Amino acid sequence: MVGSPPQRRRRWLWAVAAMAVALLPLSPGLTSSRIFYIRDLRLYFWGRYLWLRHEWQAGAFPRWDPFAGAGQDAASDPLNQMFLLPSVLVRLLGSDVLGFNLWVAVPFPLAALGTWLFLSRRFSPVSAALAAVTFALCGPVYSTTNFPNMSWAVAAMPWMLWAADRLAANPGARRLGVLALAVAAQALAGEAVGMMASLGLVALYAWVVAVPDELTGWRPRATRAAWVWGGLALGLALAGIQLAPMIAAAPERAQLLKDPLFWSLHPLTLLETIAPRLFGDYYVSQSLNSIPWVPLVNSGREPFFFSLYVGVPLLAVAGLGLIGGGSRRWATFWALVALVALAGAFGSNTPFYPFLHRHVPPLQSLRFPAKYAVIAAVALAALTAAGWDAVRQPRPSEVGWHRGRVLAIGFAALTACLAGATVAWCLFFPTPAAFRFFAIARGLRSGSPVGAAEFMLKTLPD
Repeated sequence: MVGSPPQRRRRWLWAVAAMAVALLPLSPGLTSSRIFYIRDLRLYFWGRYLWLRHEWQAGAFPRWDPFAGAGQDAASDPLNQMFLLPSVLVRLLGSDVLGFNLWVAVPFPLAALGTWLFLSRRFSPVSAALAAVTFALCGPVYSTTNFPNMSWAVAAMPWMLWAADRLAANPGARRLGVLALAVAAQALAGEAVGMMASLGLVALYAWVVAVPDELTGWRPRATRAAWVWGGLALGLALAGIQLAPMIAAAPERAQLLKDPLFWSLHPLTLLETIAPRLFGDYYVSQSLNSIPWVPLVNSGREPFFFSLYVGVPLLAVAGLGLIGGGSRRWATFWALVALVALAGAFGSNTPFYPFLHRHVPPLQSLRFPAKYAVIAAVALAALTAAGWDAVRQPRPSEVGWHRGRVLAIGFAALTACLAGATVAWCLFFPTPAAFRFFAIARGLRSGSPVGAAEFMLKTLPD
């Protein structure tokens, strides 16, 4: 980084602040008396964590897991993350409880730091810090606390982009190695969907955005992009010890599902990006019967991500980054990434992903299309950084900046007006509102459309 030592220290203070904010919601876990206790953490991860930790502390490297079914090779199970060194070290810190909680919590400040490093190359430290917090704490990413393999994989995404950006700008063996290590870390985290999506994202980013503008012509661009693609391949090779068994097991795991596109997001779930728990709060509900809309928009069961919330202000800032944030190539690329990621997350609710799933063999081994929402979160962070830079350094002479400002303000105002109108409709015209909710629920094949209509009539005014 350029600048005097005091300037560099001030820049890094923003990175530290972003990491602290990302860790703040998880700070209750920095204790030795209580563990994080959410669905998969309780069902799958706590037991295997205890077994692995105690084996490591005894000086053993467990090769066989006797507790999974009739037993299985422990090293081959990617959920154990036995070759991801940072994950192993974190799990050996402190007491049993603290080590587990750190395993759950550490990916989020790491994700914030990686995002800040990536975006501070192009935007101000303040904008990069806001984007880092946005990425680490937005609903889809924060919900990965439920799956340590996914949270560690998601944390590696911005590090891969940062390393690819540096390598494309100034190729060299050392920067190639840094990218390879970031790729290997994500592959060793043990999350196939995130790995495949990230590899595709970084490969496209290297060709479309990362190569400096002054390099014209396809040959110099291809040369720089080839460095990045080589780094991706080298990283996969480094992770081969874990990647090979994961690739072998992925088709069998996918075949265990009757519906290969199970856990697809319904487009209606996008409403929860601005209205949290609109369809019900799974944490406090006694059963899915008490929150009838949740299974309707989540493939018939509880949501894969317990939250999709982003908030109107951040979406407005991202909108400003899209329209008036400066680089057209940057904005267009990330807008298309967000659209493609959301189309993938909708899964069986669109005609596109099922077609690709049938005809593209690698996709047939991937489960739960909802996971692609985390790629949309990367795009959101990238556009948020551009938007906040436009707020801090307005360019009134540019038409795009004025259009972006109108879009941001208009979106916020329209959302507030629609929310107020919907609440008033439920309060003062409950009968037509109930009929409309009934029709929507029946269209979604609800077994109890009357209960769904009653639920929404009670929920919206609150």
